[in-house]
Amino acid sequence: MIKKIIKKYFGILVLVSLFFSVGMFTISANEDLAEVCKIDNLDRREAELSKSDWRNLLEKCQRYYSEQETEYKKEISYLNQEERSLSNEIAYIDNRIQQLENQIYQSNLIVRDLNTQLADTKSSIGNTEERVSNYRQQLKNVLQLYYEQERHSPWESLFTGGSLFETFHQLAAAESLGNKINDLVKGTQDLQAYLEDQKNKLSQKKGELEAEVRLQSIQKTNLNSTQQQKSVLLNQAQQEKTSYQNYLNETQKKIKEIKTRLFRMVDATREITEYEAIQIAQSVSQDTGIDPAFLLAIIEQESNIGKNVGSCLLRDPETGDGVYVTGEPCDNVMKNTPRSWENTANTDDFLAITEQLEMNWQETPVSCPAPQIYSSYGGAMGPAQFIPSTWMSYKYKVEGFYNGDVVANPWIPEHAFLAAASYLRDLGASGTWRSQFTAAGHYYGCLNCSYRYQVMDRVDKWRNKIRLVQ
Repeated sequence: MIKKIIKKYFGILVLVSLFFSVGMFTISANEDLAEVCKIDNLDRREAELSKSDWRNLLEKCQRYYSEQETEYKKEISYLNQEERSLSNEIAYIDNRIQQLENQIYQSNLIVRDLNTQLADTKSSIGNTEERVSNYRQQLKNVLQLYYEQERHSPWESLFTGGSLFETFHQLAAAESLGNKINDLVKGTQDLQAYLEDQKNKLSQKKGELEAEVRLQSIQKTNLNSTQQQKSVLLNQAQQEKTSYQNYLNETQKKIKEIKTRLFRMVDATREITEYEAIQIAQSVSQDTGIDPAFLLAIIEQESNIGKNVGSCLLRDPETGDGVYVTGEPCDNVMKNTPRSWENTANTDDFLAITEQLEMNWQETPVSCPAPQIYSSYGGAMGPAQFIPSTWMSYKYKVEGFYNGDVVANPWIPEHAFLAAASYLRDLGASGTWRSQFTAAGHYYGCLNCSYRYQVMDRVDKWRNKIRLVQ
């Protein structure tokens, strides 16, 4: 009993020990990835590690750089938003400054006009005051005359030899003149009061406008200061974005380099699991934008994810005839003359492809002609079932994607998936059901066949499987 207990607890201790040692190793590995995954260091490690460990290290470094790539893209996206926001704010401030400048300009014009009006009003007031003074003097003279005449009786004028009529006439004229002068004085005083009132109003309006101009000038100064601050922030955001873009470019180069090294290790004869197919489709999706579920539906429809890459063998490149893998003769295994859109015959392209890959063309399986379609041809290759002429167009895209460091092979799943995704993208498979449905018809070369529906019926199944593995 004691031995069992000791054995039990010893086992637990071993498991705990293993757990912590693995955990510590994982943490240590994560901390060292920045150094370990440098391309120069990878060159050194390749010679030190077994093929399996080398592949594991490359995959780990690929995940590490992919995580970095995601983070850099997030930062760039955030900085793009920040740049747009700051640019919009600066544009708004520019517009507001322009409005204030226009308002200040208009207000200054009005102030100058008011200054002119004030000068004219003051001049009018001065003239009016002078007229009042003259009228007052005339009134004073008339009153003086009237006073002197009032001191003497009219009868005195008669006794001194004057005419009674003339006497009364002088009195009436003096009184009339006095009344007129009095009216002129009153009218002039009223005009003077009106002009004074206008002067005060103009002065008040001028003061208000000058105060408004001062306030607008302060606002403009503040806006100029804010604009400078925003411009500094915008410049910093742009510089930061440029830095992150450089980091992203370098990281993407490293991802490409690691993928190239992984592709060099690929075995063209291997069969892949659904899990591996999903991983490849997701990786290809990042590079092409093609929905991985749709790509997997195409590949499954074409070859059952690489399990059925063809049951025929070419025997006569001149005629395109061959045999089934069981040995029975089969006509039209491959088209021996170019179609209208092809530069060379499929048989010639097939011989060139197998020669470059150092494969025996006579023992390389390809698809058989469809028995239900009259005058159809086979000759499709690999998991994505490319006919040789189409593959010749897309092999260069695959090789170009990896900087020419690999020879594209239609039987290698990674190459086939990438070529198929590039082809579907060129066929317009943008992600909508309709675009995928149409692209599937073009991929098969028949826009009225049930193939399109068979592909689209598989998409949801693969979408669910992708969710499960995630």
